[in-house]
Amino acid sequence: LDIRKPDKSLMQKALRRLSGNKLKSKDIKVLQEKHKFILVLDGFDEINGKENLYLANKLADKWNITKTIITCRWQHVCKEHSYAEMFISSNKDKLQQIFICPFNQGQILDYLEKYVKQSGSKWQFNQYKDFIEKAPLWLIEIISSPFMLYMLARALPDIAAQAQQNEDNKLDIKDEKEELEVKT
Repeated sequence: LDIRKPDKSLMQKALRRLSGNKLKSKDIKVLQEKHKFILVLDGFDEINGKENLYLANKLADKWNITKTIITCRWQHVCKEHSYAEMFISSNKDKLQQIFICPFNQGQILDYLEKYVKQSGSKWQFNQYKDFIEKAPLWLIEIISSPFMLYMLARALPDIAAQAQQNEDNKLDIKDEKEELEVKT
């Protein structure tokens, strides 16, 4: 569910969108009073916000939120000295931070082996393994992120095929050039 401006009326917007705009204000009021919610705010960094959505939407005052999960990339908030202020609710003691650690090379290879078995990849595991063993350190650092590794695993066979096709085209052009030089 994509809500472009979650700074006000986040819950109302989400409930209306999920219901296909069928929920009326009175229906939302009943939900507020009688139900508990787990709120997942995924991709906080994608809205480029610096405002605390929990406080801006008065979620503690108006809604019975039992748990709030907010995800974002560390790089987005690490520049902020008081980044925790962007995520805390009215109960400051309950803020818990969890970090997804980067994969090491063994975990990268384990992932790729499972990816090949489950995805129907155009490449075999050994092709991925050869690529990883020859890859520069800067690339290994990038793909140590699970999301970036997934993107690489999906794209690499096509990129390699395109590179091979480009190389074959260069060889064809070189052969044609040599044939022309021999004829003249």
